[in-house]
Amino acid sequence: MLFFLNGLKSSKLIHNAGVYGVANVAVAGVPFLMLPVLTRYLDNESYGMIGMFSLCTSIFSILVGFSSHGSLLVRNGNYGKPGMVSYISSMLLVLLFGTLALLVLTFMFSDYLSELVKVPSTWIYIAVLVATSNYLTLILLTYWQCIQKPIFFGFTKVGQGLIDFALSLILVLLFCFSWQGRLIGISSASLFIAIVSSYVMLKCGFFKVKLQKTFMIEILRFGLPLIPHSVAAMGLSISNQFMITQQLGVGITGVYIVALQLGMIIGILVKAFNQSYSPWVMKCLSKKNKITSEKLVKIIYFYFISISILAAIVSFLYIKFLPYWVGEQFHQAIKIGIYIVFGNAFTGMYYMVANFIFYKKRTELLSISTSIISVVSVIIGWNLIKQYGVVGAGIAFLLGQFLMFISTWILAQFCYPMPWVKSLKIIHFNKI
Repeated sequence: MLFFLNGLKSSKLIHNAGVYGVANVAVAGVPFLMLPVLTRYLDNESYGMIGMFSLCTSIFSILVGFSSHGSLLVRNGNYGKPGMVSYISSMLLVLLFGTLALLVLTFMFSDYLSELVKVPSTWIYIAVLVATSNYLTLILLTYWQCIQKPIFFGFTKVGQGLIDFALSLILVLLFCFSWQGRLIGISSASLFIAIVSSYVMLKCGFFKVKLQKTFMIEILRFGLPLIPHSVAAMGLSISNQFMITQQLGVGITGVYIVALQLGMIIGILVKAFNQSYSPWVMKCLSKKNKITSEKLVKIIYFYFISISILAAIVSFLYIKFLPYWVGEQFHQAIKIGIYIVFGNAFTGMYYMVANFIFYKKRTELLSISTSIISVVSVIIGWNLIKQYGVVGAGIAFLLGQFLMFISTWILAQFCYPMPWVKSLKIIHFNKI
C-alpha cells in the first residue's frame, strides 16, 4: 500500500491533478471563501437570486456549445497540430451557432423564463452572454488539458477567480450592491477571461475559420446526444432549486444554495482529479491489454475508498467548525451540506466509470440512462421536499448522485467490459 501511495505521489497524474485542484479552488472555491462575509451581508432571498442566476448560466453553457468540448479530449492526438487547429475552429463555429439560437429562444421566452427562475429578464440575457464566455474559455482550457499544460490551465482559472472574488466583495461591501454586486462580479470575471482566451486562441490560429464538414459532423455527433445527458445530470443537482423555489420560496432556496457551496469542497477535488485523469485514461485504454485493465480497476477501487473516507472527514469537520463560518440564519445549511458532500463523492465515482463510455463514444446510451435517473430523482426530490422541507432536498441530491453512479457503472461495463470482480479479489496495492 505504501509503495502504491508513493508511486501516485510522484506520478505526473497526481501532480497535474494537484495543479487542476488549485485552479478549480480559485474559481469554484470563491463562493465558499466568501460565505463568512456574504452570509452576514445578504439575506436568504438574495442568495436565492444568485443561485438561480448561476443555474441559468450552467444550463445555457450546455446549450450554446452542444456539450462538444469533450470530443476534443477523446480525439486528442489523432490529428496532429494542424488538425487540432481545424477541429477547434469548428468547435468555435458550433459555439457561434449555438449562441445565436439561444439568444433567439431567450428573446421569445424571456418573460416566461424570468417568472420561472425569479430573476429579472435583463439578467437572463446576461446569463446567455456569461454562458458563451465560459464555454469559449472552456474550449481553451480543454486544449490545455489535451497538450498537458496544467500551469496555463491554472493561470486562466486563478485569474478568473481573483477577479470574481475582488470585484464581488468591493461591490457588495463598499457599494452595497446586494445580490447585483455578486452577479456583476461573476459576469465581469467571465467576460474578461473570455476576452483574454480569445486573444490566446487568435495567436494559436484557432480563429482561422476553415469549415471542415467532417469535423463539424463529428463534433455534433458527439455533442448532440450528450445534451440530454448533460441537462439530466445537471438536473440531478439543480432540479432541487426549482422545486424548493416553487414549494418553499426563493428565500429557502438561498439556504440550499449555501448548502451546495458548503459541499463543493469534495466536488472541486473530484473534478480536479478527473481533469487530469481523463486524458491519461484515454491513452491507457488505447493500449487494450489485460495488465492495463487490471491496473486501472485497482486504481479506481482505491479512489472509491479514498474519496469515501475524505467525505467522512470533511463532514466531521463541518459539524465542528462551520457554525463559526456562516451567518446564524444559514446554520440549517450545515446539515444539508453533509448530504451534498457525500453526493459529490458519488459524483467523483461516476467520473471514474463514465470515461469508459466516452472512450467508446456511446454517449447516446449515457443520455438515456441519465435522463431516466433524472426523472426518478425529480419524483423522489419533490416528495422528500414536501415531507422534510429543504433537508429533503439534500437527501434527494445524495440519492440522485448514488443512482447516477451505479447506473453509469453498469452501463460502462456493457460498453467496455473491465475485470471489476476479478480485480476485487486480488487487490494488493503494494503490487501495483
